[in-house]
Amino acid sequence: MQTWRCGAGQRLRPPHSTILPMQRTRVFLSTCHLDHDPQNNAANNLAALRQRCHILHNAPEHRKRRAVTVRARRAMGDLFEGPYQQL
Repeated sequence: MQTWRCGAGQRLRPPHSTILPMQRTRVFLSTCHLDHDPQNNAANNLAALRQRCHILHNAPEHRKRRAVTVRARRAMGDLFEGPYQQL
């Protein structure tokens, strides 16, 4: 049996009237590494999540990796071009 859900994923009662316009959206699943290690493909480390949930799950890891990348680029700039100048 299908279940109606709101944007937060909570269960809803289905609408009683078929006169109201219905909005359909496609849901795409993506495979998520639960420990954020793409080389660990063990079955208990993988989960099928909606794309939005996958992005939310990975957001802290993406922020951490972005910070490391920014620091590395600044260090390379300091090495070859002198101290980093913020505008």
